Amino acid sequence: MPLLGWVCIGLVVLVGLLAVAFYLYVLFKDRQEFQEYAAKGKRVKGWIVLANTVLHNPNAHGDNVAQVLISFGEPSDELDEELSDLARRMAELYRGTPANPDEEFVAERVRDIGYAPYERHLLPSGFTSGLEVYSMHVWVERKRLPGNRLRLPYLRCLAIADNPLRRLVHNDYTAADRELMRRE
Repeated sequence: MPLLGWVCIGLVVLVGLLAVAFYLYVLFKDRQEFQEYAAKGKRVKGWIVLANTVLHNPNAHGDNVAQVLISFGEPSDELDEELSDLARRMAELYRGTPANPDEEFVAERVRDIGYAPYERHLLPSGFTSGLEVYSMHVWVERKRLPGNRLRLPYLRCLAIADNPLRRLVHNDYTAADRELMRRE
């Protein structure tokens, strides 16, 4: 075989090995980041404002994005009710008409359907009745969805409170969440 043939074969093998090495590096970094979130992050409920429709279809494949509301407040039934109501009101502004500047800001956020994982937007206190609530995007991993679809109005997530430039990480539902889904 001429020298040029061996060089071409060597280049193909080299490119293949580099692709495998890059893939393994990305897997390693993703696992390392998740471990950091598990160690430093706070478990929060991400109340779904909007989610890609494929996440509601159990026969669809692939992960996708959802826009959620989170709070770093102490978990309680009252906080859950407030965030659930805010998520509903925010979703209504997707097509609705804002009545004031606070709602205009919120409408702008909900209508931004692009995926911006490293943005955390504090919602106006006039909209949230003084609660510290953030709007974020989260990449929803289908493998973490029981029945392969969204079934609850929230996702369990991990967030690092003291760094607003960190993304929100989708986490597993709790045993109580799974029991709630079984009762449906």
